[in-house]
Amino acid sequence: MSFCWLGDDLPLKEILLQLGHSRQSLKKSEVAKKTLERVISHKGEVSLPASLLNRGDIYPKYSPHHERPVILKEEGDILALSKPSGVHCHPLHYGENDNLLSFLRESQYFSFLNVNKDKMDRGLLYRLDYETSGLILLTKDESLLKEVRSGSFFRKKVYHALVEGEYRGPKELHHQLTTTGKVIKESDKGRDAHLKVLKSEYQLESNMSLLEVQLNEGLRHQIRVQLALSGYPIVGDVLYGGQASNLFGLHCFRYETEKGTFEDDSFLKKV
Repeated sequence: MSFCWLGDDLPLKEILLQLGHSRQSLKKSEVAKKTLERVISHKGEVSLPASLLNRGDIYPKYSPHHERPVILKEEGDILALSKPSGVHCHPLHYGENDNLLSFLRESQYFSFLNVNKDKMDRGLLYRLDYETSGLILLTKDESLLKEVRSGSFFRKKVYHALVEGEYRGPKELHHQLTTTGKVIKESDKGRDAHLKVLKSEYQLESNMSLLEVQLNEGLRHQIRVQLALSGYPIVGDVLYGGQASNLFGLHCFRYETEKGTFEDDSFLKKV
């Protein structure tokens, strides 16, 4: 894309820093060092990557997948949608389009992208793993977003989990988990993690159990790790010992909040 500079003569690097880019973001950009050092005169033009010029924006087109997100309902300042497995919640930079926020921009739900504009997660009230499907909530209210991220807005978080074998584990799982790295592990120096198994239904033909579990803390990979540590890895979760499958067996089912209860029961139609 062509960029025209209307200020005083300056090196391109200094111009971009004035426009809000960081030195680190410029190092990671596709722009050559020689180009960054080039002096741009008043009304001079230079060709720059769209990802650099649109830094901080959400890509306007959603990448086609075998399954598209579904808008469940809009209630007050909250939007509920269903995220398919294999879709990111938000991008890390402008060029990414396999995410819910690009879907919302393409679908013209602009008000939920106009909050928290200095962050790429915008109005998301929480995130799900790339592999995990299910309910996602967003807000267009900046004050509610701050309240959620610092308070007790969520009263109950319930997920569906499809695990291998007949579940005979405890009703409540307690572990201490690390919170960083590609693989989360149990550690006596980790954070407390609590999970409650509300229901268990064994499917004899497939030798799998459909669980309804209540998540407390919401640590990274928490449900996946705690069930695997208990001897019941989630179907399709090869990272934590599960067998490979076309179906990833973890789905966000219900969130009870101060603003009401939201559900996505679409997983039950697949198992």
